[in-house]
Amino acid sequence: MQKNPFADIRIPVWVAMLVIALMPGLVFGPPLLSGKTIGPFDQMRHMVLGESAEQPQTDRAWDILQADGALQFYGWRNLVFQAHKKGQMPLWNPNELAGTPLLANSQSAPYYPLHLVPIAIKGIATGPYLVFLAWFHLSVAGLGVFCLARRLGAGVEGALFGGVAMALSPFAVSWSALPSVMTACCWIPVVLAAQSAAIQNPGTKSWLGLCGAALMLFSAGHLQFVFYGGLAWTVFGAVSLVASLQRPNIVMSLLASVSALALGVAMAWPQIGPTLAFSKLSHRKAVANEEGYAAYAASAIQPWEFLGTTTPVFMGTPGHFDAEDVEGKIPSTWMMYVKPGGNYAESAIWLGTPVILGLCLLGRRTDWRRLAPLAAVGATGLLLALGTPLARLFYFGIPGFASTGSPGRAAILFVLAACTMAAVAVPAEPTQSNPKAKALAYFALLGIALASILASTQMGGLKTWLPIELNSIVARRMVEAIPFLIGSLIAAAGAWYFWAKRGWLAVGTICAVAAHLVAVPLGVLPFSDPPKAVTAIDPGIRTAYINEKWDFFAAPRSALMPPNFATIYGTPEIGGYDSLMAKSSVDILREINRGEDAAPPTNGNMMFVKSGFDADALAAAGVTRVCSKFSIPDLLEERTLGEAHIYALPGPGIATAGDKPLIVTANTEGFRLSGPMDGHVVARFANLPGWRATQAGKDLPIGSGRWLEVEPVDRAAPIDFKYLPPGLPSPSLVMSLAYLNPLVAVLSLLAQAWKPKKPNSDRNPVESGNQPPDPA
Repeated sequence: MQKNPFADIRIPVWVAMLVIALMPGLVFGPPLLSGKTIGPFDQMRHMVLGESAEQPQTDRAWDILQADGALQFYGWRNLVFQAHKKGQMPLWNPNELAGTPLLANSQSAPYYPLHLVPIAIKGIATGPYLVFLAWFHLSVAGLGVFCLARRLGAGVEGALFGGVAMALSPFAVSWSALPSVMTACCWIPVVLAAQSAAIQNPGTKSWLGLCGAALMLFSAGHLQFVFYGGLAWTVFGAVSLVASLQRPNIVMSLLASVSALALGVAMAWPQIGPTLAFSKLSHRKAVANEEGYAAYAASAIQPWEFLGTTTPVFMGTPGHFDAEDVEGKIPSTWMMYVKPGGNYAESAIWLGTPVILGLCLLGRRTDWRRLAPLAAVGATGLLLALGTPLARLFYFGIPGFASTGSPGRAAILFVLAACTMAAVAVPAEPTQSNPKAKALAYFALLGIALASILASTQMGGLKTWLPIELNSIVARRMVEAIPFLIGSLIAAAGAWYFWAKRGWLAVGTICAVAAHLVAVPLGVLPFSDPPKAVTAIDPGIRTAYINEKWDFFAAPRSALMPPNFATIYGTPEIGGYDSLMAKSSVDILREINRGEDAAPPTNGNMMFVKSGFDADALAAAGVTRVCSKFSIPDLLEERTLGEAHIYALPGPGIATAGDKPLIVTANTEGFRLSGPMDGHVVARFANLPGWRATQAGKDLPIGSGRWLEVEPVDRAAPIDFKYLPPGLPSPSLVMSLAYLNPLVAVLSLLAQAWKPKKPNSDRNPVESGNQPPDPA
């Protein structure tokens, strides 16, 4: 028999890992080189006071979820990085909502180890660093799947394919618009790989690896996805225990993994503790009830959303307008027309044709006992994402779960499991191929692709909540998707042929990666130039920006100063936008708006001052300037700036002693009041638990009212207010962990066994190569 030279071409482990690490550069390389950052700043620049009021022309459709990259995360990260550079603790945001916690809002993640880099590299710019971190976290997600797949018996080529599929999955790419999501999610496969290592080869290296991975996961900031990571670890460990009871010391191995996870959580506690304590005061604190569950379940993944499983273009592409929309107002992503709050990222359960092919390759020769823990993780994620009775059990049975976001986000566990299992299904050695293999797996893929096309023609029964013709939009998406589907099917055919029949594993993997790149759109994220300083805003005056709406489908034309932009520019406002804010802050805004909800219908976390505001209540909150694009007859207009009217509002200002204003100097640890202390001092910052006031070395009792009120003991000495959120350990311990945690994280990555030790064949038949996957 003539020897086939292509079968001898194998991909070295280091090459595979390098490829996975570099592949996210297809998404993030160009913006990193050009200095742009994540977020549609260009679509909102016209709203900023002092900028041109003319709405810029853009070829991108508006995506309300992607806008949060600019509205929330850039400001939070910039505030955190600047605090680290100055040697301050990032505990409090003085610019929004009359002061609001920063560390305790969770998603700011100040003590996530990679967010401490600006301590050492003070010249690092926020915008490019956010893009670099997005690249890094997708690389970690892919490398985590690579390690996990290798632990479960995959060859290098299969693990490379699975890692790329995960790193460039629709879920991973689209959710990179909100940095906290993939900051957390990328460590879930690393945790599972480390746990698998701790079970297979217990020892110091695997224990340290799991400890470090847990530290990274639990300090990442997004508690909902952190919970999913903990859930994946629990399910994986429980099923491993059941499947491996006959293995010596399996119970001790699992106990060791529990201790490693617990230590990782303990080291992340400066991030977790304040968030859990603050959540008791949150405006999102909800009591589990049937009405709330109905709204929660309505956001679950619906059956029609699986239409994009082979090729997500069936569902539209973020940033693209509908082809027939001559005015450029209708995004092509049509799930939002069927499900209020629907979004490409929230629906991203899709896999792409090569991953489906890999799952079809799983057969009777697969060691399902070894894959059972991972399959259980994927099944759990799918059941939660679909809003099944399991989701109901979690909603009513787990404290705090009623306050989390869409159950569809649990799709991360399904996508992770699918990519890893597809990697395991790829032959690990050329000898596992079969020249006589039947194309059953590929025919199954073709059947699924045909079902997608047929299903897209049967969407007429879907109801929309908008006066829009859905059938024609879905039909146009199908026409757009078919070329991508055909191209990916052709490349997937090559992957099946070279994997299953010829044993050309490297060539087959190249075909599979090509099929994925064709099937899954990568240009879904907005990148733009970071905002520059604005000179039109006085940093010493608290301002109210009058807003009414925030649109699902287009950047608001009448909006002024996008919510939370005050944090970017370092200027105080009474409104704001935060994922976790005190109910008392929301009550202040409701009072200012004469009992009307301050949030727009599109987003319950945005707090606006609306046009019917109560001027006296606004002044009582320390506001002395009002900016609006609408005329306000009862106020004295100081000037106009573009389309904005700027009004003076008579009032005491942010801080007073008696009836005289004081100078306020604020940072992320608190603030100082300077000036003659002639009488009772009122600082109109939210009086939340954790404040301490001192003057001339003496503690001042703080009143129990809405604002921070003290009686001075010295007429000339300044008063310092320091904020230490409940649940935070002592500052010295926090700073010690802040410097120690990055070291532990680095050691954990180095401790990962990229190539597992070869165990005895009777203990691990998959890794010993004795049970190859079914080549069909």
